[in-house]
Amino acid sequence: AEQYAQWQSETTERQKLKENRSNKTPLDLVLADTVYFEQRLNQALQETIWPRETWVSYQVETAQSTVFLDVDLPEIEVMPDRLYVINAKGSELIEKPFSQKHLRETYARHVHGCLLRLAGIVLSTLPFEHVVVSGFTQHLNKKTGYQEEEYILSCKFNRSGMLGLNYNNLSQIDPIAALEQFHVVRKMTATCIFHAIDPLKMTLGTN
Repeated sequence: AEQYAQWQSETTERQKLKENRSNKTPLDLVLADTVYFEQRLNQALQETIWPRETWVSYQVETAQSTVFLDVDLPEIEVMPDRLYVINAKGSELIEKPFSQKHLRETYARHVHGCLLRLAGIVLSTLPFEHVVVSGFTQHLNKKTGYQEEEYILSCKFNRSGMLGLNYNNLSQIDPIAALEQFHVVRKMTATCIFHAIDPLKMTLGTN
């Protein structure tokens, strides 16, 4: 009797699965194929050229029409901290160190730009509505002596908001201001000093 009950239950489940598949259109089946979209995104990321080596991990959630990405951001210490120019006579190379304020502002625009670029890559590659990108850096824990990851920036982008950007004039877009149009999580001072945050989680709409 127990074996028959189990067989009957399994038969019912198989029938439900068969009916669900038959009710889905070819488009529904494609949109549910997570592996396919992960392969497309992986190819797009592999073809992306960054100023420095940039590591990105991701998770595709077809049911939420969302892609979640984590990006290992550079440290401010590796950013160029000076400018070299030719003097007016063209006879000498002059070194002009950046001020700490200028360096922090440049770094802030760079890391905001990394998140904005990744959102653009995802939405131009995959037919989803949302992208959640979180950026972390490595820092030395003086208590333990180990390098630890620390999130400093996290943002949830949507397709309609990204379509509102002027892609014919990207050089004039300030990445810091651009992210403020979306749900951005950060603790950045007025002088562009970042503090650790709790990034947006893998559930849409929550922190």
